Amino acid sequence: MAIKAYRKKSPLSYTLGAYPTMELILHAPELIQGIYIHPKIDPPLRDKMTEHAKSLNKRVIESSSIERLSGKGNTFVAASFMKQQQTLSEKNPHLVLVEPSNYGNVGTILRSALGWDYRDIALVEPAADPFHPSCVRASMGAHFRLRIRLFPSIEVYQKEYPDHQLWSLMTRRAQYLEEVEHFAHLHSLILGNESRGLPDYFADFTSPLTIDTTDAIDSLNITLAAAIAMHYVYTKKRPIRR
Repeated sequence: MAIKAYRKKSPLSYTLGAYPTMELILHAPELIQGIYIHPKIDPPLRDKMTEHAKSLNKRVIESSSIERLSGKGNTFVAASFMKQQQTLSEKNPHLVLVEPSNYGNVGTILRSALGWDYRDIALVEPAADPFHPSCVRASMGAHFRLRIRLFPSIEVYQKEYPDHQLWSLMTRRAQYLEEVEHFAHLHSLILGNESRGLPDYFADFTSPLTIDTTDAIDSLNITLAAAIAMHYVYTKKRPIRR
């Protein structure tokens, strides 16, 4: 199977790099359509990829087209996989991203979400394509250990998961995140677009939160805000490991 340029409407996407490809192999092998290596790949990595491909009954394809797909000259491993949205668990907390626009930001947040035990991710459209190779790469393959689903609106999401307590990261009409002592297990942590944040009306049906900072700044980057909020919730439900 030849490597083709990524298209959002295509049923296939790609991992770029050894680490996200290994995450795909280890956690979602059923989605793999092809494994590719660059002719200049180091022999030990070639052998490792060949061994894994053999165990999955997949053929390793040598192709220099990896460079064209990645736009970089230092990518020596790639894989094609079937894109698959999954139903979010009704029994787990959710992370909800409303109209995020940047692949890298979404991917970075996905990796943080895995680290702080948010395994169910809702993206409210219009949103950056979570299956884009740049997003998958930014997530370092965390994508394959999460349930990710796109929703046409926050109302559709809310109707489908009515039992989740809604917390939103906002700068107005909000209490400090650090003042909250308890989060119900069934909750949704909601963040808005990188430049606009969440519309004011979200304060009417969610519990708004803001992160305490000095007056020198008026807001935080979405990836940083998401990481701080998820980590704070994580510390409230789990003891620190010694």
